[in-house]
Amino acid sequence: MAKKVLYIASKESDYSRIKLIRMGLEHANEVDCILSDKKSYPGRILEVCWRFLWMKKSSYDVVVIGFFAQLIFPFIRLLWRGPILADCYISLYDSYVFDRAKCSPKSPTARLMHWLDGTLLRRSELCLTDTSKHRDYLAAEFSVPVERIVPVPISADEALFPVCARPASAQSDDGFFEVLFFGAFIPLQGTDVIVEAAALLKDLPVRVHLLGAGQTYDETVELAEQLDASNIVFHGWTPIEKIAGMAEHSHLLLGIFGRTEKAKRVIPNKVFEALSMSCPVVTGDSEIIRDYLEDGRDALLVPFGDPEALATRIRWAYENYPALADIGRRGRACFEASLSPAYVRKVVAETLTSLD
Repeated sequence: MAKKVLYIASKESDYSRIKLIRMGLEHANEVDCILSDKKSYPGRILEVCWRFLWMKKSSYDVVVIGFFAQLIFPFIRLLWRGPILADCYISLYDSYVFDRAKCSPKSPTARLMHWLDGTLLRRSELCLTDTSKHRDYLAAEFSVPVERIVPVPISADEALFPVCARPASAQSDDGFFEVLFFGAFIPLQGTDVIVEAAALLKDLPVRVHLLGAGQTYDETVELAEQLDASNIVFHGWTPIEKIAGMAEHSHLLLGIFGRTEKAKRVIPNKVFEALSMSCPVVTGDSEIIRDYLEDGRDALLVPFGDPEALATRIRWAYENYPALADIGRRGRACFEASLSPAYVRKVVAETLTSLD
């Protein structure tokens, strides 16, 4: 039975997770949205909370709170006594205390983040997250029944990252095997590992493009200079449309390779986007990635934090390009089977129905 749903989120409306959950909700329900595209995070939080405060709420069957749900959940819960489905896409506590090491576990900030995560998980009727490993972590860390947390894959926006033909040969027009990474330069992505791997490939016509900026950007650039990794090109912040265009013409996409525990529990956006485009991808090996992809068949997998292994895989990819293109095509088939937006719609619809 269709529901009348209010979808509220403080992340930008064009962020992939926000868009895909919204698409899943709209598939068979009447959905109203409270979203904001203000540039500042505090500005977006204030706008969506203000609009929620003054709107008529009694006609809705359920409120769905998108990513970052933790920051607005206490306010929403105070004003809404009906069912809430919240997206715990990340744990604030785990991300900022352990993955990004922004504060110590015993600091007031860490305690606040732990409380925000726990309040969201315990006081929502159901929560979404991205993987089964992340679900298990959240259930254990915050003492929540595992049945109340539903894994919904990140997937990819197929309009931005459509299936595309792969480059015909292993070299671009100017003679390079093009390898592409894009991301926010956070520790779990392991950009230092990428730089160290690239430095081992200077004997090959391999060019590694790093797009984005963030916490580890400056130290990554410094490391590339120290290693004289002249085969790396730093592009800085890049619009998503340009990223998609560069991905289309790249021979190989890079996932994540960091040494943090969180890296082993997630499948990042960039892997889904590579699969969506049928672009071959190499990423860190974990139990959760092997739930969907087979090494050497659907993707290339390497140990986390191992630049030598990554360099070996990139070298193989360059030397075996026809086989690499086949891996990209099989990766797309895996995406269609259990990682696509259609699959996300199915899981979201089933989760909403379970709130009856």
